[in-house]
Amino acid sequence: MARTVEIGGSDEVMAMFGIPGHFYRGKWQDIKITKVNEEDEDIPLEVRAALVGFTVPTIFSKKQIEEQIGKELPIPNGSRLAYVLDVVEILKSAGKNREANQLENLFPNPLDMYVFEGGIYELVPLK
Repeated sequence: MARTVEIGGSDEVMAMFGIPGHFYRGKWQDIKITKVNEEDEDIPLEVRAALVGFTVPTIFSKKQIEEQIGKELPIPNGSRLAYVLDVVEILKSAGKNREANQLENLFPNPLDMYVFEGGIYELVPLK
C-alpha cells in the first residue's frame, strides 16, 4: 500500500493519516534523534534508547496535521510524526532487530504513527 503520493513540482506529498484512503498534505522532514524521551510511556525504553543518533524521516508536524483534520491531537506541541514502519526499517537496517520487532508488534497497522516530541530531536537540513 502506498502511503504517500508525490505532488508534481513540489516538495510536498499527499500522505495517508488515520484511515486508509484519507490523504492529507505532508512534507518529508528528516530529524536526528538527540536524546531519549523520558516521558513516553507508549514506546519501550529500549526502543527509544536505540533511536538516539539516528536520522528518521517524518511526514507531519503536529500543527500541520491538526490544521487539516480540524481537531487537536493529544500530543505535545512541537511534535513530528513518522510512520512506525519507517522507524522499524531504520532500526532493522542498523541491526537493531529486537527493538524493531518490539515496535512492529506494538504498532502493526501500516498507518500507525510514531510521535517524536520536541526537545528530543533536531531538524536535518533539506538537501
